[in-house]
Order: sequence, then structure tokens, then C-alpha cells
Amino acid sequence: MYGSTTRPSKANTAALSVNVAPTGGQLRVEVLDAAGVPIPRYTLADSTPITTDNLDATATWEATSTLPTGNGPIRLRFHLSAGDLYAYAIT
Repeated sequence: MYGSTTRPSKANTAALSVNVAPTGGQLRVEVLDAAGVPIPRYTLADSTPITTDNLDATATWEATSTLPTGNGPIRLRFHLSAGDLYAYAIT
């Protein structure tokens, strides 16, 4: 499984959308604090796998599709088991 982590950024909006083609695999996203520690309820285990090609898929965790706000900068860690992640946007 391939993993990549973003630089810290402010999550001042509600959702994370991705343009992904997992090609028989899956994409899962975990949200980390600025130090790289997973934020509770936004861990890899909480992440809902995205398994189909989608130009604008919304990442979700358990029962939420909103990013945590007000906790300072966040980092995103993308876990892709196959295929390609083309883009992401915090919208």
C-alpha cells in the first residue's frame, strides 16, 4: 500500500474531495495534527474506503464527511493500494 502525507494546512472548510482511480484497489484517508499524530475519529481505521473511479469523491470517516476544524493545522495521509490519486481539494 502506498502512503503519502501532505504538509500542514488549515482546514477552514468542511469537506475533502478526491479525484481517484483506484483500479481494483482502494483509497483511504486519515487526518493528522500538525505533528503527524492521527486525530481521533479520523484515523485510518475510521476511514471509509473509496473503491471506484471518481472525479469528485467525498472522503468520509465513520458517520462524518466533514474535516475537523478549530484544532489548528491538519495534515492528510493518503493510503492507496492500487491505481492513481490525481488531485484532492479541501472544499
